[in-house]
Amino acid sequence: PRAMRKQLGLENQVVIGFVGWFVIWHRLDLLLEAFAELVATRPSLRLVLVGKGPLKLKLQEQIKRLGMEDRVIFTGVLSHQQIPEAIAAMDVCVVPHSNEYRSPLKLFEYMGQGRLVVAPATEPVEMVVRHGENGLLFKAEDEKSLMDALAKGVDDLAFRRKIGMQARHDVLTYYTWRENAKKVLACVDQKTGVMRAGC
Repeated sequence: PRAMRKQLGLENQVVIGFVGWFVIWHRLDLLLEAFAELVATRPSLRLVLVGKGPLKLKLQEQIKRLGMEDRVIFTGVLSHQQIPEAIAAMDVCVVPHSNEYRSPLKLFEYMGQGRLVVAPATEPVEMVVRHGENGLLFKAEDEKSLMDALAKGVDDLAFRRKIGMQARHDVLTYYTWRENAKKVLACVDQKTGVMRAGC
């Protein structure tokens, strides 16, 4: 991550990051409000937003209103090959919002990189993230809960590393495409090709 951190001017900074589309359902506005509360007492904190989308101008206006122009970095669109390096340059990776039926791919990408993940406590996310063991959960759409989870992550380096290592272990052990395929095949009756009941 050193090259990416140097390129973005993030050396000796603590970095919160997001990768994805800037669209309303990702609730980046909520992330910005929580970040504003944190950065007021943490001068080394930076927020990196990787991607693009229709809300970028609105987000920039919110950042200006909050007086955080020098604390938030937009990278623009990065190639698929650059995404792992960008995630590795982050200390805490955020899923600001997810609906009740979605299990976001970015969650697994963050965890696979050994990053501390902060994500909403929706049922699909809770099937993967165990609060305080391989990530941190917050009450969905609750700014204070999100801010508290982010604060725990940015303030404790040893905790970040421990949780990140467990997250990576869990993804490589249970959530690769190969493991998913094994689970599906285990539910299929090998003689009939029909899914078994209860799978």
